[in-house]
Amino acid sequence: MAEALSRRGDGGEKAFKRARAPNIDIPDDDFVGVRDSMTFSEAANLTSIMVSIDISHTFVGDLRLTLIAPSGKFVVVHDRNGGSSNDIRQTFDLKTTPELGSLIGQFIQGDWTLLVQDLGSRDVGRLNRWELEIEGGPTEFVDLEDSPAATVPDNDPRGIMATIKSNDPGRVKEVTVFVDITHNFIGDLEVTLISPAGTVVPLHQREGMAADNIIRSYTPATTPDLARLRGEQIEGGWRLNVADLARSDVGKLNRWGLKITKEA
Repeated sequence: MAEALSRRGDGGEKAFKRARAPNIDIPDDDFVGVRDSMTFSEAANLTSIMVSIDISHTFVGDLRLTLIAPSGKFVVVHDRNGGSSNDIRQTFDLKTTPELGSLIGQFIQGDWTLLVQDLGSRDVGRLNRWELEIEGGPTEFVDLEDSPAATVPDNDPRGIMATIKSNDPGRVKEVTVFVDITHNFIGDLEVTLISPAGTVVPLHQREGMAADNIIRSYTPATTPDLARLRGEQIEGGWRLNVADLARSDVGKLNRWGLKITKEA
């Protein structure tokens, strides 16, 4: 069973909503899992997304939930957390799940798939219902990406500076930053974005203590200082500075990128 709704968003974009109630069993301790898909026919680029999921299960720590876009790009929204709690009835959005920001700019049209995997034994469950609400429009995006695989020097405030050059003459409406850093004590790290105009936006400031790795997207919803980039020129060198400010633990900047929404 599927439901559909479309309405106009605040910024001229449209919001498109689909819901399915497959009521299918989740195979126990099975990496293949179960998939359910819904189709969007709208030709638009994604600017915002919310996914609501209703799953009955007696041990949610067994579950991994992955949303897969029509392009094949995917985001894990629940990864075996929650321990012995029962059931997942939750909405994931750009604020609660920043990784969803990597889907900004994706073409909406096509099949969106929810993959549910039960990766532990004994406890079982059922995918009751799920829903997607996507905002999108004919917005232009600039995608920039770099894979420097550069070592971050230990206990060095200068850190490393990675640069991506854009030749696009447009102006910034909104910026999302994706960072993939391997490090075994992220509380040592400061990560900063510097625009071509020289605006400095702190992304990560020694949070996380002994947690491993920074693999996430920073959006204006999660990092309000990114809003200061609005109206700036896109053209020029965008820089990412990664500095390790304590001894012993070391890391590497694997990959980073920008998705810039252009002003109309």
